[in-house]
Amino acid sequence: MKIHTLPCFDPFRCAASACRDSCCIGWEIDIDPDTLSIYRQVGGSFGERLQQNIVTEPDGTSHFRLTPEERCPFLNEDNLCDIILHLGEGTLCDICDQHPRFYNDYDNLQETGLGLCCEAAGRLFFSSDRPLTIRAAETDEDAPDEDSAESLPLLLHLRGQLFSLLQDRSLPLQARFTSMLLYAQAAQEAWDGQDLDALCEAELMLADLLPFYDAPWEEGEPSELPAELLRFFGTLESINGEWDALLRSAVDCLALPDRAALEGQFRADMAGRAWEYEHLAFYFLYRYFLHAVDDGDFLSRVCLVLLSVLTVRQLDFARWRENGGSFTLEDRIAVARIFSKELEYSEENMAAFLEEIRDSELFSPERLLEALSGSPL
Repeated sequence: MKIHTLPCFDPFRCAASACRDSCCIGWEIDIDPDTLSIYRQVGGSFGERLQQNIVTEPDGTSHFRLTPEERCPFLNEDNLCDIILHLGEGTLCDICDQHPRFYNDYDNLQETGLGLCCEAAGRLFFSSDRPLTIRAAETDEDAPDEDSAESLPLLLHLRGQLFSLLQDRSLPLQARFTSMLLYAQAAQEAWDGQDLDALCEAELMLADLLPFYDAPWEEGEPSELPAELLRFFGTLESINGEWDALLRSAVDCLALPDRAALEGQFRADMAGRAWEYEHLAFYFLYRYFLHAVDDGDFLSRVCLVLLSVLTVRQLDFARWRENGGSFTLEDRIAVARIFSKELEYSEENMAAFLEEIRDSELFSPERLLEALSGSPL
């Protein structure tokens, strides 16, 4: 079986008590059956405490009973885990042991990484401006049915081309995003029509894609798409107060009388940090593009990637304004974390966003291309 990982996450260690956004606060913590069986056998006063704080639902699933402050009942006053202190790390339930790791399984390939909802993961992810890479390895583990995803090799090829376009730092970020979208559109049309000749033409298009970006930039009309993105996210389930406050701040920025001038200043301040948005786009492509093995719709996932980065940039602008014209590494980690929690860690929010991209003209590839031709990033 083949394994893909992101080397940038290799040094990861949980920040434990030093974490300012503990994953043991504000989340319902499910207990898997094997771990539940272990907990049921723990004796003594700690065993009693375990049983008192486990809730089993009518459907048989179990979770910890959170405190009124939405803390895990075993997160002590020092923000350390009493289960680890009493029973050892090997007795954590799966969700606690694996968070913030994710595992995507496709046929004979597994891709793993860390979610940006985690402060420690974000610190590693944004610690270097070097282009991100994927490490490939193989294990002796048997793969599932190797005929279950015949489209996987082609999807991997397409994603590799998108990574190349994204990381071409000879072009401004806006040109790279536009290149990715145009290529994905051409490839999706060829894919849907099972037209290999058209797909080859899309590949040939890469050689001279968007040569007009060598010309001086001519700013177009500002797009309403960023505002529409913020309004859409305001309709989704809110994960926490941090998201609510940041979203409100970003929406408030839309009505500023000096918004255009402030956005120009923000762009100037962020001019040397395009790599951060390149990294974000890489992360979303890595994590979600290959989900198209299930439905063949990779264009919507490319739109999701780019729309997500555009939304984060609007949130960055709001944080920069709140800070009086400052946007630090800590802000970078925090905004990415808040957005990741809101979108990636709610199945309902992710499904609603993808559905809106597929069904609404607001977030169509054409609207996105129009937005990318407006004010520069």
